[in-house]
Amino acid sequence: MSSPSQTPNNSSESNADKHQAIEPDKRETDIASQAQLSRVAGIGAELARFALNKPVTIGMLFLSMLLFGIVSGRLLPLEKFPGIDIPEMVVQIPYPDATPVEIETMITRPVEEAVATMSGIKRLRARSYDNMAEVIVEFDWDENLKAKSIEAREKIDAIRHELPDDIERIMVYKFNTNDMPIFQLRVSSDRDLSNAYDLLERNLKRPLERVLGVSKVELYGTMKRQITIRLDPKKMAAYQIDGTRLEQQLQNANFSLTAGYMYNNGEKVLVNPTGEFTDVNDFRNMWVTRSVRLSDVASVTYELPQRNEGRHLDRTFAVGFNVFRESGSNLVEVSDAVMKVIEKAKEDPEFTGISLFVMDDIAKSVTSSLSDLLN
Repeated sequence: MSSPSQTPNNSSESNADKHQAIEPDKRETDIASQAQLSRVAGIGAELARFALNKPVTIGMLFLSMLLFGIVSGRLLPLEKFPGIDIPEMVVQIPYPDATPVEIETMITRPVEEAVATMSGIKRLRARSYDNMAEVIVEFDWDENLKAKSIEAREKIDAIRHELPDDIERIMVYKFNTNDMPIFQLRVSSDRDLSNAYDLLERNLKRPLERVLGVSKVELYGTMKRQITIRLDPKKMAAYQIDGTRLEQQLQNANFSLTAGYMYNNGEKVLVNPTGEFTDVNDFRNMWVTRSVRLSDVASVTYELPQRNEGRHLDRTFAVGFNVFRESGSNLVEVSDAVMKVIEKAKEDPEFTGISLFVMDDIAKSVTSSLSDLLN
């Protein structure tokens, strides 16, 4: 009967022993924390004492930090979007005077099959147009676009012998958010601007291209005139003129090349024989045979090329410019320089009756966002 009554006492004694064992650990922890706080307070006191004793040094330190911040802020490039590589690549192969069916058979299909062997492809699309083949490749986001563009060129070079021999160039494009135009300009007028290519190129496009920081200027909506030769099949047959041979004759007759150097009294002179035609009549009067001129079997005209695409503004074909900047150039400075060129062009007498207005200026939106942030 006595033993059950002793059990609670033994249990309470055991708990008391545990409590007494824990209390020293707590005291040691509290002492360590207080010591650490004392050290921090001591360091703070020393810093405060140093600042009070050395006011000039502290003032110069904060002034240096302020100047460093101001200079760094002005040197930071202003961007609307960070430079992001879009995981997409476009291969374009121009091939003039070919139908979409010919483009598909001779160019698009072989190039598509070669590019399809690349790894990391998410989606592959191929299109055949008049005079051009296009292959669009989408990759996963973790792929290296620079390495993939080099690989694509190598794949196409490997099948180059399967493509037509007279393909002049193969273009591979990559996309980055910095490749977007920073400035979009529209041109409007009551008069027809389809013939205004020379005016806009001479008085606006070229001055814009000379602006420091501008990498490229696109002019669209108007095209340069070209010489068009339309052969008459009946007359060709009557004079027994072969079309392929005539094409070769035209290429041989219209040339410009470097023939080397000659020395005249010790002076080195470049010899550059030219046989380029400078007028429409030069083509018309070209001898095809000893008795037949080109004008006898073809009509030769100087005209605008056929329009295959375009943009519209107020139900008419729009004429405008897209201005691109060099990587690393200051967005706001380039935009201000472009605006100065535009304002100068507005004062040109040749632009009488022509209005220039800005559709999009990225620099303006960036500066506006910064102003809102500061305010």
